[in-house]
Amino acid sequence: MVRTFFLVLAVFSSTGVFAQSSDVKAQFILKSIEFMKWQGVKGDGDIVVAVAGERNLLSALSNRAVGLKIREKGVLVRPYDIADLATFNMVIAMNLNAKQMQELSEAAKTHNVVIVTEEDAPATEGAFMTLIPAGDKLRFSLDEKTFEGAGVLVSPVFQRLAIKSAR
Repeated sequence: MVRTFFLVLAVFSSTGVFAQSSDVKAQFILKSIEFMKWQGVKGDGDIVVAVAGERNLLSALSNRAVGLKIREKGVLVRPYDIADLATFNMVIAMNLNAKQMQELSEAAKTHNVVIVTEEDAPATEGAFMTLIPAGDKLRFSLDEKTFEGAGVLVSPVFQRLAIKSAR
């Protein structure tokens, strides 16, 4: 089952201009981690987020994660490299070609990795969470089947915020 909810982020800079979309996505991604808990070995250390295909988002996440603690764990942001997949809790997979996405999806099945994509449609197979920017709103879909398969517990509060969407 796929769920979608709408989040309006009123993130303004000191000049009152709407913040860059990378900053909005970074804020949303980091906030969403608060509602997730990795089981097994992945739940023991810092939360490691890898970013593929989006330098501005990598920079925004890195800046926001400095000193951040979620459930007493640090949040580390790294550039994506499939060779390091076993060390990541989450991979932000923006602008990957179909072959790269398929490779990531297949490898992630055995590594308890949450995949976050950005698409015009709800989560594709192999994706846990899909960000769907729509003007000043950030739509968000979850694919419950894939996060359960990734060994990630998602807060019931987070799930209740979601609105069902047709798939």
